[in-house]
Amino acid sequence: MTVGGFADRGGRSQTIHFLRHLLEMVLAMMVGMFVGAAVFVSALRITVEEAIQDHSVSFVIVIAFSMTVPMVAWMSYRGHPRDRSLVMGAPRRPTPAAPRTGAEFAPGISVVVALAVGRPEARRRPAGAR
Repeated sequence: MTVGGFADRGGRSQTIHFLRHLLEMVLAMMVGMFVGAAVFVSALRITVEEAIQDHSVSFVIVIAFSMTVPMVAWMSYRGHPRDRSLVMGAPRRPTPAAPRTGAEFAPGISVVVALAVGRPEARRRPAGAR
């Protein structure tokens, strides 16, 4: 049975499905976070501690971007609809307690890049275009 676009899988099966999805998303984001951090500190030839202390805003933007891209790519690979991928990677409004650094927009930008890379037709120019 389908309710609101979701298939009713039954109690235990639905829980297992959700836990598998959660694990896949966490692993994809962890891989992205480690790769993004490694690229950042290697490019600047600094340690992670120096990146956090001296380049905190840039570091957060890189981490947000590098966590979002593999998450959206994995969702696409697993057959999730593009609109749900966009929602998961869209920029979030920061909470009142959080400073507005600009880092909240990095995931949204990364989703646009991931979707464009995943869609060859998005890269093609229309006939007659320069």
